[in-house]
Amino acid sequence: MPKEIVFSSTTELSVLAQALTRVDQDDEVGSLLLFSCDENNYPLEAVNTLLSGLSKPIIGGIFPQILHQNSAYTTGFVLVGFKETLNVRAIPQLSSDEADYEEAIAQAFDGIDSS
Repeated sequence: MPKEIVFSSTTELSVLAQALTRVDQDDEVGSLLLFSCDENNYPLEAVNTLLSGLSKPIIGGIFPQILHQNSAYTTGFVLVGFKETLNVRAIPQLSSDEADYEEAIAQAFDGIDSS
């Protein structure tokens, strides 16, 4: 269940950083979801630094457009703070044609109770 939804149509990385910090520091938020537009052109290293500095799990992606209140945007982001804590796993090489997805998924979720 979302505790908070933050939307901005700006491409300013500082606005995203402020939103991430604020929602991450909320004690009632257990996990984050971030949808961002590729036209934001955020520097990859800066975004990786922001995301790796978060104290809570985050999932999401970069898309050509995002939706907010029945409108489509080609810039900006939607950040959702969930009350629940997600069990997040990264699956490397998802873009690779040679990747063994079944093995990568099995390794990523090895030992996790799915019940």
